[in-house]
Amino acid sequence: MQSLFKWIPAATFGILLLGCDSANTADTATEKSTSANLSGGNSETVSTEKTEEELVESIKKTIQEQLGNVPIDRVQKSKLPNFYEVVAGGQIIYISKQQDFLFPGPLLAIEEGQLANLTKETLHKIDLEKAPERKALIDAIKESEMVVFKSPEERYVVNVFTDVDCAYCRKLHQNMDGYLEKGITVRYLAFPRAGVGSGAYNKLVSVWCSENPQQAMDNAKLNNQFESISCEENPIAAQYGLTRQMGLSGTPAIILSDGDLISGFLEPDKLADYLSKKDS
Repeated sequence: MQSLFKWIPAATFGILLLGCDSANTADTATEKSTSANLSGGNSETVSTEKTEEELVESIKKTIQEQLGNVPIDRVQKSKLPNFYEVVAGGQIIYISKQQDFLFPGPLLAIEEGQLANLTKETLHKIDLEKAPERKALIDAIKESEMVVFKSPEERYVVNVFTDVDCAYCRKLHQNMDGYLEKGITVRYLAFPRAGVGSGAYNKLVSVWCSENPQQAMDNAKLNNQFESISCEENPIAAQYGLTRQMGLSGTPAIILSDGDLISGFLEPDKLADYLSKKDS
């Protein structure tokens, strides 16, 4: 993912100062106090405090003034006092309430003596909001359109968008026996990252069109062997379209039965532990 801060020299991080320094702030406060005293003690004070809605709009304006016309998905209060977190372009940006300090994530906190990545937590919560839609899209796919490696003692089912040219997809497949032994059935869907009509696309077509797709997947992932075959009725283009609809960007993309997304490879033990914790 391209960073919103690519134009800022690395030496300028951590915090960007957008407005006045503390000395100027103090001078301004003094001027306001003097002005108020000169106006007389009986004058009514008019509050200039912004409403929450006005503040959010002001923060959006400041972000776009400083970083360009980036798409802003949401603005919400951060756990960091007097700071807001802005979700923009799939990244988290932190900005002070006064809009004079700005910095990108990750934001780390010490919670119960342990480091906690608050940025990652926010991104995960946002991703979970998309889970019901992912679940509905996966549930609408016939299992006959997937390449399925079924566990003989099935406890869990995971759906894996895969690309045969992806090193971590191959690593996942090399651990297939471990997943099956842990009671995890793996259902493959196609994600040719180079797009429809690419070499990766044609390789996936050859796997799905094989008389024995499981063996063809083994040959492709373990031995880099492919048959030069195709068939008219294959789901590769449609499944690639689903990856665009879900906003997936990398492989392997593991989608659980509830729509939860795990981006990347997890060893069998770790995946089984994660699934067990979700069940408990």
